[in-house]
Amino acid sequence: MAGPAVSVAGARGRGSDEGMCMDGMRTRRLLATLGAMGAMGAVLAWTATCGGRGGTAAVPPRSAGPVTINVRAGEVQAGHPEREFLAFYPAALTAHPGDTLRVSNRSAATLHTFAFGVAPDRSDQPALIDPGVGFTPITAGPCVSTRPVTAATRMCPGAPPAAPPPSGSSAPERALAAYAAQPFYTSGILDAGQTAVLRLSPSLWPGRYGFVCLLHPAMAGTLTVVSPDRPIPTDAEVRSAGDRQLAADQVDAATAVATVAAPPAGTVQAGTTGREVTITSFLPASISIAAGQVVTWRNDGYEPHIVVFGASLALLDPRNFGPPTLPPGSDYGGGDVLSGLFGGRPFPTDGYSLRFATAGTYHYACSIHAGMTGVVQVR
Repeated sequence: MAGPAVSVAGARGRGSDEGMCMDGMRTRRLLATLGAMGAMGAVLAWTATCGGRGGTAAVPPRSAGPVTINVRAGEVQAGHPEREFLAFYPAALTAHPGDTLRVSNRSAATLHTFAFGVAPDRSDQPALIDPGVGFTPITAGPCVSTRPVTAATRMCPGAPPAAPPPSGSSAPERALAAYAAQPFYTSGILDAGQTAVLRLSPSLWPGRYGFVCLLHPAMAGTLTVVSPDRPIPTDAEVRSAGDRQLAADQVDAATAVATVAAPPAGTVQAGTTGREVTITSFLPASISIAAGQVVTWRNDGYEPHIVVFGASLALLDPRNFGPPTLPPGSDYGGGDVLSGLFGGRPFPTDGYSLRFATAGTYHYACSIHAGMTGVVQVR
């Protein structure tokens, strides 16, 4: 019988792919062999093709049984609560079938997911938000589906009609079904401090499997599954690789802050982003205008923001996902106003504006990023 297909998904290129042979002529020879052999013969073919380099024998494994691999989803930087790092640390993982991944959300307040089955360009990523309601059930998850999804999918295929709570289980640790290369697989939303525990099926085929955070377009990585006779990094080596990656991202964060251009008069930059970091600050945090002038908030980054006057909203309040409560450019003289989400693609708008007719001091915040506040001083 024909062997199972090997999933080869693109992802961020950082980290080492040492020990991985799914490339070039070797890949084509191997796939041709798998297509004509049964499972046992395919394993032998894999060992013969990938077990060593230059004809040398395969290196014995470092452990006698399944191991646990710890992955950090997001990170923070001491002394800089406004910096949220949007990456998996490390983003390049290597494991054996039967091993376990522990994915922990290390952010201060940002939500993350861990998902397989999304194309590198995210063209088939399920719908993220139901306007005015919140995250779609398939995003909130968890979801393990034997059917592929599309950009229009809102419910987990095969799941009962009832939607799960907006952020899934509130337990600090969430155990998931085994990953066996299902067409779509997600942990569901992980709150800050939550951990998803997923076991790789013992029958998971060696190959490269791309994973992403559904909520953050730049957040992706690669899991390389190797045959049991191949060595994989130790827990200390995994942590060290993540630390090196984070150190580079911290440099990127400092650069992102230092290179923010002063916005035009009457304009506030709602956050800024680096390669894998978002700066959750209004720049400038305080703006002074004359009565009758307009303030415009701009955000062309991949991390959305909201401008909220008056109201104090929780992160998952449905009102955060609704349209503006006051049309852009309207006069504002006080009370509760929400701008709605704005940012770069795929969000419908990259800005919001209000005209301030009356002198006073007006405080506002982004209700989806803790500590992100600003002030409009009207003379």
